[in-house]
Amino acid sequence: GYPGYPGHPPPGQHAPAAKKEKSPKREKRKRSEEKDKQKGSIDPAVQAKMDEGEALVKEGRELRAKENYEKAQKSLVKGLSKLMEVLNEFPSKESKEYRELSNRIDQ
Repeated sequence: GYPGYPGHPPPGQHAPAAKKEKSPKREKRKRSEEKDKQKGSIDPAVQAKMDEGEALVKEGRELRAKENYEKAQKSLVKGLSKLMEVLNEFPSKESKEYRELSNRIDQ
């Protein structure tokens, strides 16, 4: 090393940077996110199911507000079931769309 600075190269000379090892999980997640970006938008059939599920949930909430509990329950259950089906169709739980839909279902 350089006198006075053990383990360091002399001024003007840089030691080669150590390669950082990436974790397998991080690599898998990165590949998954890249696949999601390549696909672009959501499959139209999946989007249609998502829209239908959200419409049923909205209808159920409106019926509940009108105290029509039996119809509200049926509509809510049917809508949430459709949304859960859609969640299972996403290739990655790390995708932006999956997280957004999951958060909407939780509300």
